[in-house]
Amino acid sequence: LDLIKLEATEKSAKATGNIVFFALVVFFGILLVMFSFIGFGIWLGMYLGNYAYGFLSIAGVVLLILLILFLFKNNITSSIMNKVIGEFFNNED
Repeated sequence: LDLIKLEATEKSAKATGNIVFFALVVFFGILLVMFSFIGFGIWLGMYLGNYAYGFLSIAGVVLLILLILFLFKNNITSSIMNKVIGEFFNNED
């Protein structure tokens, strides 16, 4: 019984560590993408002669990315599910 508790605690701690690491990577990744889009929007707006056109163009790119993500939603979610399940039941560590 103590061995089962120890294994469960180890897996929970590992999962928590992975979740925190993933959350940090996602947070800083979002910041990177956001500031990159803002900078590119300003640059494109200067090139086009109107900042609004630059930001609208960037919004169109983001909308296109969102549409692509929705089209591949099932593939993405099943891939993530398989990775999480595989990580949870991985006994090699």
